[in-house]
Amino acid sequence: STLSRATASSYAVNFGYDFAPNPAVLRVAGVGLRLNPSRIRFRSGWTGSDAERFTYLVPIELPGDTARPALSQTRYWLNSAGVQLAPLTGVQAGLDVVSTRDLRDYGDSTTMGRVIGSESATLFGTDIGIETQRLLNTNLTFTPRLVAIRPRLSVGTTFSMTKDPNARDPVREAGDTAGSFHVPTAFSNQRRIEAGAQFDLGRLARGVLGDSAALARMFARVTGLDLSYSTQQGSVYSRAAGAPPPSYQFALGDFDSFRAVDGLLAASATQSTTLTTSGAMVLPLGLRASAAFRHTDGVGWTLRADQQVPLRSDVREWPSGSLTWAVTPSRRNLGRLLTSISARAGYRESQSVIEQPSFGAPAGVTLSTTNDRTFTPSASLGWIGGVFTNFDVSRSSSDRVNAGNLFRTVRNTQNGTLAFSFRPPGGFRSLIRTTAVYSVANNTTCLRRTGSENCVPYVDSRQTQAQLTMDTDLPKNMSAGLQMAYVLNEERQTNRKISQFGVTAFVQLSASVGQLR
Repeated sequence: STLSRATASSYAVNFGYDFAPNPAVLRVAGVGLRLNPSRIRFRSGWTGSDAERFTYLVPIELPGDTARPALSQTRYWLNSAGVQLAPLTGVQAGLDVVSTRDLRDYGDSTTMGRVIGSESATLFGTDIGIETQRLLNTNLTFTPRLVAIRPRLSVGTTFSMTKDPNARDPVREAGDTAGSFHVPTAFSNQRRIEAGAQFDLGRLARGVLGDSAALARMFARVTGLDLSYSTQQGSVYSRAAGAPPPSYQFALGDFDSFRAVDGLLAASATQSTTLTTSGAMVLPLGLRASAAFRHTDGVGWTLRADQQVPLRSDVREWPSGSLTWAVTPSRRNLGRLLTSISARAGYRESQSVIEQPSFGAPAGVTLSTTNDRTFTPSASLGWIGGVFTNFDVSRSSSDRVNAGNLFRTVRNTQNGTLAFSFRPPGGFRSLIRTTAVYSVANNTTCLRRTGSENCVPYVDSRQTQAQLTMDTDLPKNMSAGLQMAYVLNEERQTNRKISQFGVTAFVQLSASVGQLR
């Protein structure tokens, strides 16, 4: 019923060069300065494909089969290069560039084809088409080696550009109605600067106070103390007339250079700063405490009509931490019954505020606030005879206020696990491994409208699950198991309840037929 002929072909040619030269070091005042790169990389490749599909009416060729074949053609030239520098110990810098050029001939029968032809470049008299993609990454890290303090500084940028030769219409150089025509271009950039340090308070205190000082021994209990501050800027542009200047590609300048390039406003631009600190402390009686603090302050500019409007955000995570306890009981008391005891309690609280201008009211501002709280206690007990029990609870609540309306979500989860192995009577040599799991979870969400005191629930989902698994190894090459599971799902807002009960039994046989020579 359908007659067609299809052909396809493709090719790829690639060349690569990767070299790590021997260090050329110049000694200046006892400091070694490396003069040559630590690594050089280059890749170049040509890829192409041709495909044709022709649909005709009858098997015999007739003049009436005048339908034009469907053609597909790709011609790309891909180049990438990178260089890594390590001039000093603890200092590293790198630059990576990836470029893709479209070598297809788009002709001159369409407006886009003529625009592409005018923007095509030549190399030694050969047409090399237009650049459709460009990636540019730079990085600089500074990590000096100190005794008790490990500072760090890193700077990184990521630039991306894409030209669309298959767009329906070109763009004008000056707005929508003036200037020359160009292939639509989209580009973005992101710059991140982070400074931080990790502190070894114990070593620092011993160096100042001496090994015998009680204060030095107390500071030695503090581990993993880390402090960092980072700032990040980025922007996205769409339907530009060409590539941005090198200052934007290398992310030079202040935040205003991200928001506008040569009079063109960014579709979106963001700037944020984050302060983070974390640490842990070893306490007596097998206790260990950890805490973390994070604060992020940001502003994002989005394009509305012909103006950029700010969206400000403030996120703080505090208090946030955990307390763990692990102990091995002595055989003189609890050790006769328990082999190990461990417990953990974690708490995390986060507050965020988002501020954005209201539509239709230049001076109006809409606030959206969210408060999240999570509490996660758990306990594990190891009993004599290889019996293990675990119980954990998770309770989280979220209050989100938007336009004066409160959305409150509460999630509760409890899990219990019992695992042990036993040898059945009757001379059976293999142990039967048994695991029993029981869990209960519920999720409720209610809405309290502006001016109302009652929070009306509109989501109430609950789940109860129980599972028993038993498996064993039969003699030599067989294993078997049995699993029983029960699940109850309730959607109380729709008055629906579904229960499921399943039994699964399996036997596994492994056979060997010798060795092939």
